[in-house]
Amino acid sequence: MVTATRITDTFNERNIRERLLITATVFAVLWGLADLFAFSPAAKRSADLTAELRATSDALAQLSAEKRSRSTEQSETSAALTKAARELEHLELALHSEKERVERRFSSFIAAKELPTLLETVIEETANLAVVSMSLLEPEQLKLGPAGVASESGERLANAPKQATQIYRHTVSLTVREGFFEILRYLEALSSLPWRFTWRSLTYEVDSYPFALATLEVQTLSRDRGPFGE
Repeated sequence: MVTATRITDTFNERNIRERLLITATVFAVLWGLADLFAFSPAAKRSADLTAELRATSDALAQLSAEKRSRSTEQSETSAALTKAARELEHLELALHSEKERVERRFSSFIAAKELPTLLETVIEETANLAVVSMSLLEPEQLKLGPAGVASESGERLANAPKQATQIYRHTVSLTVREGFFEILRYLEALSSLPWRFTWRSLTYEVDSYPFALATLEVQTLSRDRGPFGE
């Protein structure tokens, strides 16, 4: 059996060059064994950890990108909602202002029941006209809404949707007889009144010179259906 002493003696008997070669050979063998049994598993584990770290970093970067994208979408949605709310508020203010304007104009119209009396009073105060006839026409409902059509008959008025704003047009037809200048003076007197009403039609025809017949239709608005706006 070769002992350690024998190996040492044999090694010492070699010259320096041989001893260096033997030492280098033994070191190379030991390094190879160390790499095989120690360094290689560690290196493999290090490579695995590096790959896992890289995959984790990639996943984290993707999650961060998704978060930024969702944050951007939420910001855009919030901005859109804010804009829509402002536009709605603006429309509500405009609608309120328009309602007030319509209400002011509507309240300036003369009451329907006072219109026939007014026409007669102006005749008595401004001109010597002969009243041939005076009549009330069937009230017409002005439907303010998607339809936007005035009802022309009592049947359509009865079937009108209740949610529509109810405004009725009341018309008085008046026929007078007198000379041209007296009729003209009467029409000017009506036009200068502070009360608000509108002209619907006016016809003029010579009866027997110098007299003529003038038929005028004047109208006012009311919220009520009755013949006198009641």
